[in-house]
Amino acid sequence: MELLTFDNLRQVLEEYAAKAEEVYKYQIALGNHNASRDLVNSVKTEVVINDRGFEVTMDLAYYWKYLEGGSRGEESSPAGAAYPPHFPPPRAIEEWINVKPVIPRPRDGVIPSPRQLSWMIARKIQREGTEPYPALQTTIEELNRDFADRFAVALQQDTSDYIAKIYVGLDFGAVSQSVR
Repeated sequence: MELLTFDNLRQVLEEYAAKAEEVYKYQIALGNHNASRDLVNSVKTEVVINDRGFEVTMDLAYYWKYLEGGSRGEESSPAGAAYPPHFPPPRAIEEWINVKPVIPRPRDGVIPSPRQLSWMIARKIQREGTEPYPALQTTIEELNRDFADRFAVALQQDTSDYIAKIYVGLDFGAVSQSVR
């Protein structure tokens, strides 16, 4: 006898994964957090079905958590920030400055170079922190709301298909003879 295959659930999970990529990228763009597009380009989803259960995984660039949870600063703590004060890598900020048109203000009549500006921004992040922008959490909540009924219907279809297979495979003549 063939085991329950969950073909309908697998299809809905594949659609969920594809939609998760799309919605997360939209959330990042909506919050204007895609200057270098590194985070958006890093998004990869996968459906994993094994003997332990069903999962939709999403791989993201390492710094997604700082966007999602924000960081507390040494001097002030943005409401809801999850990560402790840290000095972000100035090289990464310099790359961001070169991608996003950042126009620095003159300081004492001197315009800072991109390298100097990156150190100033890193120090400010360490001192004041960053606000959380829960793009992933928003994506998950939206998708769970939109897909809840579809998961239930897919499981119902898979179960009905399995019961129909079992029913067709039964030999009711042998059952009725043994009952007499």
